Amino acid sequence: MDLTGGEESSTHNMQISWPSLNPPAHGYIDDGGERPPFVLIEPYACFANLINGTTASTPIMFDTELEGCSIQVTFCAVHPPDVSYLCVHAVGLGDPLFTNPPRILATETDGSLLLLCVPIPIPGHPFPLGAYVNSTREEYFVYNPRVPVLEHLRHPEPGSIPCLVDGTVAIVRKCSQHQHTSNPGRKQQPHRAGVHNLALHPHGAGVHNFALQSHGAGGHKFGLQPHGAGRHDCSNCSYVIAAQSERFGSDYPCQLYLYHSNTSSWTTPSVVFETPLDNEYQTHKTIFIGGEKGTLAWVDLSGTIVLWDVLGKGRRKFRQFQLPGPIDKGSDASTRDIAVLGSSINYVVMEYFARGWKATVWSISTNSLPGEGWGIRYHLDSSNLQGLEGEPATAPYIGLPKLSLQDDGTVFFLKQVDYRDPHQPAWVLAVDMRNKTVQKVAKFIPSGLYVDYETSRISKYLKVAPGTKQITKRPGTPLLKSPSKKHTGDTDDPMTAIDVC
Repeated sequence: MDLTGGEESSTHNMQISWPSLNPPAHGYIDDGGERPPFVLIEPYACFANLINGTTASTPIMFDTELEGCSIQVTFCAVHPPDVSYLCVHAVGLGDPLFTNPPRILATETDGSLLLLCVPIPIPGHPFPLGAYVNSTREEYFVYNPRVPVLEHLRHPEPGSIPCLVDGTVAIVRKCSQHQHTSNPGRKQQPHRAGVHNLALHPHGAGVHNFALQSHGAGGHKFGLQPHGAGRHDCSNCSYVIAAQSERFGSDYPCQLYLYHSNTSSWTTPSVVFETPLDNEYQTHKTIFIGGEKGTLAWVDLSGTIVLWDVLGKGRRKFRQFQLPGPIDKGSDASTRDIAVLGSSINYVVMEYFARGWKATVWSISTNSLPGEGWGIRYHLDSSNLQGLEGEPATAPYIGLPKLSLQDDGTVFFLKQVDYRDPHQPAWVLAVDMRNKTVQKVAKFIPSGLYVDYETSRISKYLKVAPGTKQITKRPGTPLLKSPSKKHTGDTDDPMTAIDVC
């Protein structure tokens, strides 16, 4: 099949978005380049055979019909407010390839792990035009661009399609060094992390028309937990993946999936709530609080947080508490965000009015959970925003707030001409909430159908700045070059410089 737009390509046998075959021109850091302390990253990967210092590949395991097939992943990092991305290349998969692009389920906040979901076609199950039948199975891969290495995880329910609920997964490292501490009186502390959910749930009915609206109802948001900064290399340390089941909250007791990397096995414990869960509860984002019990938080951005101890012993119950600010059951990641910064949790809320919008950043100490103690840290009314000029100033839609992962008072917002069309101009604004000023603006051209991004610190933990390598030249195919300053005059079409799937 020709996926470069030739005569053989068609919407009947290829359902992916064509922009996903055309990665952005930025994101190739030359050897010796400065690594961003954190990045904004797209949730959906580009299809491209791009190779740099972060490239890793692995055979597709656990399926004899796919023997000889493999998946390759490459990370392309760039400083915010530009948006970073992944490139995925599949080897050995036949026609049709992907009905949906691979998606990032989460990134590790204080480390270099990334969880990737690749919807692999089921052999012998073609995807007919207009059919509402899932002809793929979701396979999970843990990617570490620091090493680099890619690991294919055994499926929780072999032969079934999907079982992990997007937005609810967390990975907690079990650091071997800290498990064998020389101080027997010292409590073992799992590594703290904030978690990054990489997609949006749709707005509820009646939301103000200034609100940025998101894609499909089954948004894709998972969270990975990191190992600590400045500590020994945890790339060989084991970890536990925790995820809600499909019917989380509707059954009693609730069932979870736990993956143990040291045994490569899944378990399905059942847990209960201290108080009943609201019927309208939906997890939008997962953050990791920390502590010796490895406490994580499943967050409904409409107003509820559910706590659970991943590394706790015995019968572990869910606990709940409320987020501050207005309770709006239609709210999601298009108007709100939450992140862990040091020993604090920050939470940003956008509200829309006829004359504009306002954003409020709340904060609470992790030592105060669960309980009261939220306070307003920053407040911004759009009428007081300075430094927004030119074409972005005229774009009518703004939303998708993302908290900076540095304690610098920055919140990123997305400005759009038309939120219904991802091909219309869009810009990412870096806004300093302390002085109410736009610091930087970057044009954002999404690689797929969805205008979306999430924050991640994985770029901080790269062993070396990734320098782009040239792909073996095929007849008539220009070689890929790194678009650094010395290549600013290049005019090659990026599509001619990659070997797509």
